[in-house]
Amino acid sequence: MASLRSASASHALETEHESVTVSLAGRPRSDRSCVSPAATFVISVVALILAIIGLALGIAFLNPRSDIVITRSPVPPAGYKKLGALHAGDGEWVRKPGMPLLASDMQAVTIADTILVMGGFGLRTSAGASKVEGPLNATLAFDSVYERFNDEAVPDLPNPLFRFGAAAVVSPRNPDALATPAAAAHRIDTVVVVAGGVTVTGGQATDAVWLLKASTDPSNPSADTVTEALSSSSWISGPPLPLATSDLALAAVDGGVLAIGGLDANYNPLSWNWFLAVDPVSRAVGTAWEPRQAMPTARGDIAAVADAAGGHVMVLGGWGGADLAFQAAVESFDVARNTWQSLAPLPYARGDKAAALSLGHVVTVGGEVTSGLSAPCDFDPSQTCAVNEVPVHDTEALLFDFDASATRLHSVEQATWEPKAPHPSARFRFAAAAVNGVIYTFGGHGEGSDALATALVTDEVWALFDVNSVDLWAHTSVSG
Repeated sequence: MASLRSASASHALETEHESVTVSLAGRPRSDRSCVSPAATFVISVVALILAIIGLALGIAFLNPRSDIVITRSPVPPAGYKKLGALHAGDGEWVRKPGMPLLASDMQAVTIADTILVMGGFGLRTSAGASKVEGPLNATLAFDSVYERFNDEAVPDLPNPLFRFGAAAVVSPRNPDALATPAAAAHRIDTVVVVAGGVTVTGGQATDAVWLLKASTDPSNPSADTVTEALSSSSWISGPPLPLATSDLALAAVDGGVLAIGGLDANYNPLSWNWFLAVDPVSRAVGTAWEPRQAMPTARGDIAAVADAAGGHVMVLGGWGGADLAFQAAVESFDVARNTWQSLAPLPYARGDKAAALSLGHVVTVGGEVTSGLSAPCDFDPSQTCAVNEVPVHDTEALLFDFDASATRLHSVEQATWEPKAPHPSARFRFAAAAVNGVIYTFGGHGEGSDALATALVTDEVWALFDVNSVDLWAHTSVSG
């Protein structure tokens, strides 16, 4: 996948070792030594033990078949098994100023250095306005440079909306960039696509699609930044989805947007995969969604991440499948080939997580798991349902190996999940987006069992700071 970090799949670290001889020369012993025979014996025993330890360490150091080896590939050499990554658990979460509302079930997209946080379910209050509790139509612009929400008023969604999908198709340059590079360098053209979701509490899914088109213009003071350009735009309706859907994922790819999976109006998991042509430069949008190869595992409550070149989309976890349960499946769609491929599954099944691409890694944060308990179903007390809505802290990165050009996956089977620093507070049904190597999380549900109780939603914003370290794995001898 184009943006994922380059790493050799098969080269172990080779270390040139030089043998070193150490001579320990004691001073000539005096005939009038004060050292007793017992002390001499103890010293001799200690010296013998140290010599044995030193010999063992020397053999392990010089022997290429030592019990532990370090490689740049997650796949262990023959005769070894993987212990884990040396960089496991790295990164640091830092709390940032909160949102001006309490919300879950929203979406976030990145446009240059700005993150749009849209919709959700929660509580919104503002000066001169009455309190709104339930589905929200708010659109917030988060400035990642100053790490604050901008004062410019970005247009709110036309309707309150939650459990929907969103993506931003972005082009950093206009068509005449080569002719006038100086003027085009700071031009951002974008089309934000919002699709599906639920508009009212307890309501069914919608097929509505909304578009927000904008273009920055360095020569225009009122549209010099992304938020200024967006504030002068307005939402317009787009081609409706082929089917009313909630809990789906949208992903920006080369030439447009994919709408994948989700739940239908009866909460049946879907495997569909539809493409909408979008040109961010001309801001032209196709007239209808076109079918693509269906996802192997039907599921909703999913997260999707596209690589930087828009050639691949990875769909992570979710709820559904043949067993109508949380899923650990990770499946990658090749846009050009119109094919799916299974990748390393999540360490455990979960839904309603958030994911982002940062520093060449696919990173998944938080999510919802089952409690293992059962109770009468909300929609039909005569039936028994699993008690879910248990939030988790876990943050993990999916690491790949690449070919020399770093433009194509070298070996998919070598993909592996490694833990990052856990999110400080357990949560699910929240939003995440990455800017310049930093992943931000917004809102969501924390502890509690009722996913629609606004008392349990949060306004918290957290940032994960990480480093682009060399991927190194330790492997231990199977016979060791």
